[in-house]
Parts: sequence; structure tokens; C-alpha cells
Amino acid sequence: SVGGNDNVADRLSLNIPGLGLQVRESITTPSAEEFTVGVVKRLGSKGLVRADLVFREFGDFYARRTDTGTGHVTNPDGSLSDLTLFVNEDSITKRKYTGLHTQFSYRINDRLSLAGNWSFSKARGNFNGETQGNAALPTGVLNYPELKAFDRNLQSGDLELDQRHKAALWAIYNVLQRDHHHMSVSVLQRFASGRPYGTDLQGS
Repeated sequence: SVGGNDNVADRLSLNIPGLGLQVRESITTPSAEEFTVGVVKRLGSKGLVRADLVFREFGDFYARRTDTGTGHVTNPDGSLSDLTLFVNEDSITKRKYTGLHTQFSYRINDRLSLAGNWSFSKARGNFNGETQGNAALPTGVLNYPELKAFDRNLQSGDLELDQRHKAALWAIYNVLQRDHHHMSVSVLQRFASGRPYGTDLQGS
């Protein structure tokens, strides 16, 4: 890291596009490999039940790398700043999803139908990688790794987006059925378990 005078903090925080942050190698879009196994059971001629096991493993995360090997850059004012490289990283950063997704539908009679779904899932790792308003965030796990070389840094656990149970149940009733006119009413009820509280696994 750059040091030696009172302007160290200012120089380290400089963010000049193409200077302090550079892309020197090709970048791969973050991706996920998914494997799904499903079964379907028909309930006579009136309905069906379906269940799917879903496995996802994410990789090629965006990352910022600043270490003793990235070197420095010279700023327009002649001062030096640490160079940060924008790269892909998936050797340290982990994110996995496992879920059981189920759904059913059943027509009780010509007017009334019931349907619903329920999922049980786990999202575990050490990097969320996204927020409600932002996708594909870069991890800072490679920024100054010499300051993070302790056992409990970047521990794996339940991710912020982990939500174990989600369910929905609805009913549709056909009030009016004519050759050219149809009218129906429906009732929908949703259920969801909470998410982990106070997680901080962004790898910054």
C-alpha cells in the first residue's frame, strides 16, 4: 500500500476511471449451474401434484483485487495510488442453493378449483452477491488480503437471501359461466418464514 505522508487516505480513495480501477483480462459474467429432478403425480382427471429438487452453485463472481502484486498508478497530480484490478473470483467466494419446490392443483367441480405451492430451501455461502436493488455486486475478498488473514474471516453460513419456507394457497370460483361471458373470484393467502437477521457476508 502507498504510505509516507498526510495525504495517504485521500490518495487511496481516488477513483479515476481507467486509472485506479482497471480490467486487464477478459471478464466472465457471473453464472450458476443448476441441476433439477422432478416428479409429477396426476390426481385422476381433476388435478396433479408436482415436486422438484433444485440444486444451484454460483460462480465467476465479480471481484476487486488490490494486493502487493497489483502495483501502483500515478495520478494526474503526480501522487501514487494502489491499483485495483476488476476480476472474476470463485476460489474463495461461495454461494449454493438447495430447494424442494412443490405445487398442486385440483378442480373440485365445474366452478371451484384449488391450487397452491410450497418450497423449502437453503441458501448458504460467504457472499450474497446481490441486494434487492442491485445485481452482481463485486466482492472485496481480494482487497488487501494481508489484513484479512485470520481464521474467522469470511465464514460460511446462511445468506441474507435465505428464506426456508414459502407457501401460497388460492381458490378460484366461477361465479358466472356463459358461452360469451365468464366471471370468477379468487382468494389468495401467502405464508413465508423470516430471513437471517444481521448477516454480513459480503466479503468486503
